[in-house]
Amino acid sequence: MTQKQVIIELDRQADRVSIKLKIPKEIEDYFKSISEADTAKSTKWFYDSELQNGAEFYKNADVYKEITDKLSNLGLYVYNDFGDGLVRNKQINIATLRVKGVSEGITLYSDNFTDTGIDFEFYIRELAVAIKAIWREYISKKTIKAVITYDI
Repeated sequence: MTQKQVIIELDRQADRVSIKLKIPKEIEDYFKSISEADTAKSTKWFYDSELQNGAEFYKNADVYKEITDKLSNLGLYVYNDFGDGLVRNKQINIATLRVKGVSEGITLYSDNFTDTGIDFEFYIRELAVAIKAIWREYISKKTIKAVITYDI
C-alpha cells in the first residue's frame, strides 16, 4: 500500500498569513460524499492573495457536527467554520479540510488568519492529529503513522 501524504504549510509575509494544504483524495472524497450536492463560496477565505476569488467549500451537513463532537471526545478541540480564522479559544478550525480541490493542493488567504494570533506550530500539529484521527475513524480502520517536519 502506498503511503498517503499530508502537506500543511503556514506562511507569514508581513501581516498576511496563508495556509497551503494538500490531503489524501480519500479525505476530500469523504467530505464531498457527506455534503450537500452544491458548494458554498466563502466571503472570508480566498484562493488568491488579492482576496478576490472566494474559496469553494463542501456545504455543511449534519454529519459535520458529529465529526467535530467525535474529535472532541478524542481530545481534539475543533470547530468547523469557513468564515472564521484558524484558531479560536485553543480550538482549531478544520474547515480547511473541506475546501474543494484540497486533495490536489490549495493555498488559502484570509484577513481572518492573522486576527486569531495564530501559533503556527500549534495549528499544524493539531490539524495533523485531526487529519490522522479522521483517516482512522472514517476512512481506514488501519494503523497510520504521521511525521511532522518544521523549517525554522
